[in-house]
Formats: sequence, C-alpha cells, structure tokens
Amino acid sequence: MAGLADIFKLLAPQSLQQWQDANAEKIARNQGAFHAPTLRDRISTGIEEGLKWTGTPAHQARGVAQPLTEVVENVTPAGLFTAAQDAQEEAGKGNYMAASLAGLGAVPGVGPETRALAKEAGLAETLTNAVAAPAVKTMYHPVSDIKLKQPLEEMRAGYVDTHPLIEKKTLDPEQLYREGAVIMPAPGDRSIAGKSLVSINGEPLDRAVTLEGGPNFMRGPQQQAEGAAWASARPVISGMAKRAQGLEKNGPVYLNYMPMAHGGVDYSTMMADAIVQRLKNAPITDETTALFDEAMRSQYGKFKPYENFPGLRQLINTEGAGWIPEAGKARTKLAKLADTDRFQQLGFPDIGSIRHALTEPELLNTPSLTSGYGFARLDPGGRVITEPALPHGTYNTQLGGTYVGGLPQEVPLEVMYPDFAASLPEGLPTSRRDYKFRLEQPVQVANQQWLDNISRYLEGAHR
Repeated sequence: MAGLADIFKLLAPQSLQQWQDANAEKIARNQGAFHAPTLRDRISTGIEEGLKWTGTPAHQARGVAQPLTEVVENVTPAGLFTAAQDAQEEAGKGNYMAASLAGLGAVPGVGPETRALAKEAGLAETLTNAVAAPAVKTMYHPVSDIKLKQPLEEMRAGYVDTHPLIEKKTLDPEQLYREGAVIMPAPGDRSIAGKSLVSINGEPLDRAVTLEGGPNFMRGPQQQAEGAAWASARPVISGMAKRAQGLEKNGPVYLNYMPMAHGGVDYSTMMADAIVQRLKNAPITDETTALFDEAMRSQYGKFKPYENFPGLRQLINTEGAGWIPEAGKARTKLAKLADTDRFQQLGFPDIGSIRHALTEPELLNTPSLTSGYGFARLDPGGRVITEPALPHGTYNTQLGGTYVGGLPQEVPLEVMYPDFAASLPEGLPTSRRDYKFRLEQPVQVANQQWLDNISRYLEGAHR
C-alpha cells in the first residue's frame, strides 16, 4: 500500500519531458497514443491512493474516487460536506494534491484528521508548484478536429448520477478460451452512461443532458431491466443477431466493445442536446446564424445537404424537439461543422470540451479499436428487443446479452484479433487497417494461440 509520500509523488507536477521519459515503454507500445494524465486523472488517483492509505479496500477506493473527483472539479452544491468545499477551494488554487486529500474528508469514516492533513498538503503543494516545471498543456487531441480552445488538462464537467451501473468485473481471458468463445466486435462511441451532464467547464447547462452510453450501456439500466447488452438502429441489431445465430455452432458469442474515434459520439442525440444547451449562451450574431444555416442546408465537404434543417434559432428555442431525435447523420454534420476554425472563431461553443464532457474518462486517451474494456455474452438465438422498456435516446432497438466484465487492461486490435492481423499485407498503414476492420467486422475464436498471444501482452504490460 502506498505511503503518504508516495501519494504526494503521484500528484506532483511533471514536465512533459519528465513524463515521457518515465513512460517511454508504454508510449512505444501504444504507438504514441498513450497520453499524459489529465489533472482529473491525477486528482482521482490521489483520492484512490489516499483512501487505500487509510485502509479502504482497493475496489471501494476506486468506486469512491470517481464521483468525489467530480466534487473537487465542479462548483460544490449547497448542503455538501465542508470537506468538499475545502477540496473545491484547494483545486481552485491549483493545489490538486491538497484537493485530493481534502476530498477524503467528505468520505464517511475518514474525517477531520485527513482534512487537517490536506491543509498541510496545500502548503506543500503551493511550494512545489512554485519550483516545479510547467504542467503539461495539451492543445491538440482527438476530442477536436482543430487546436483546442483550452488545454485538455483544464477541461472539466459536472454530472449527477441518474442510475447505478452494475459493478465492474474483471474477465479472465482463460474463461473465453475454456468456453471456446467467438469474439464479435462492437465498435461504439465513448459516451458516459448512468449520469446526467449538468455543467461544462464550470458553466451550468439550462437543462441536464441524460447520458446513456456508450461502452457502459451493457452495465446500465437497460441491462438491469431486461438484459440488453447493446443498442443501435433496428437493421444493425437485426444483422448482429443473425450473425450471432450463425456463429453459435462454434461456441458462445461474446460481444467485445471497441472505442470508435472520439467524433463517433457526434451521431448521438446526447451530443446534439449538449450543443444546443451551450448554444443558448453563445455570442452568435444573426449573420453567423445565417451562415451556419446555409452550410447545414448545402453541401459541406463530405456531408450532404440537409435542406430541412430548421435553423439555429428554432433549434435553440425548441431545444431541438422534433429535429434532434429524427436527424440521424445531420446531427453528425451539426457537430463537425461547429468544430471548424471558421465557426469557432464566430463564437460557437467549444466542441472539444463538449466531446470531453461526454467521454468516459477511462477512454479519453485510449486508441481507437482497442479491445477489452467490456464484454457481454449474447443470448442464444440472438434475442432482439424491438420495444425496449427503457429506450435509448439515439437507438430504437436493443440486443440481448449479459455483461461479464472487462480485461485487466485494454489490448491493441492485433492482439485481440490475431487472425485478422495475420491476413493483412505487410506494411499496411494503420488507417487502412482500421478501415478494413470496420468494413469486414471479423470475429476471433478464443483458441490456444489467441490465449497465448493475449496473455503475453497482459504480462508484459504489468512488468
């Protein structure tokens, strides 16, 4: 278990070069897609390690750390513990080490001793910040197609829990091998489930945006209500169910979540809802509104015209009612168009921050099409739920299955799907590989070679 000095080290600022030197092996293994931890990551880690230092079991510490991090990051609601206010105060000063420890004072059973310690930590961190190298400032990241309007490390969002998720489980790959499982890919967006988004970068939304997932849809209320593992449009779910039926003769079929690019969330109603909420207070002129409306109704790059676009003003006035649920790919165009230099300079809301707010923190820096975050064992026969008790806001049909857990760590595409990787021409660019994978949607039998491959990778990752 980490000592207090070790916890301080976790939160001490590092220069980018220091961080890169310390993590060179992981950066190389992930082809440069392993990013420096955000301030949110560091706060969460500090709370988790601090709780473990006080004797809290690791799984409970992890469960407390995430929601408590949100208390630290965002405006503290009236009625919360004084410790949470202390945490907010320390975070506002940039004392993230102290904020983590102050936040512990809001946890039952930890109490005033830790809060007193936090005050001392605040002084120590203030001195550390004064002499440490500048913190990492990430200005380019896949949450936006352009340079970020503010550093990734400074983006934050506020949430309210709306439904508890099934507790995360760890899946042993040997279980899939023993069952002779067939692993079927399920690329999806990275959106959060079980919460409502209430603020972005400290600015409250007029109306909360319900977040439904995403990767943790298979742990959410739909899974708990009627065993739904995935949601999509009816033709997509019907195709997945039919394919699963055909694969069952080889072994049980496991659905494997794989993160799409960060812009995958643009198709969702969640993204459009959040954009509309942020548009309400955006400094957009009538001239800019007319320019955007024209761009939506005409050809824009690869995006076709949407002549029935109601216009920004009507979209704002109606909060998207009647258009957002039925807009389909026009929602994607709305987000992509707003995330251009042209419209960002004309006062549109920061799309990078909105995507950041909708993204599962654990997947913020995960490369696209990695595997292992979550698996669901599909129901025999490919059960299709055409009239779900709890509909998903974006998708009208659900696929039956049971959440079984995730690997100890996500693995690259070629580790989860070695048969597909072996079929590729040597030297094929990653972009072409990913395109081919999305097109073919290959499956993988969990055979001995697969188990040996994935076990070697996981063992190497934990050295």
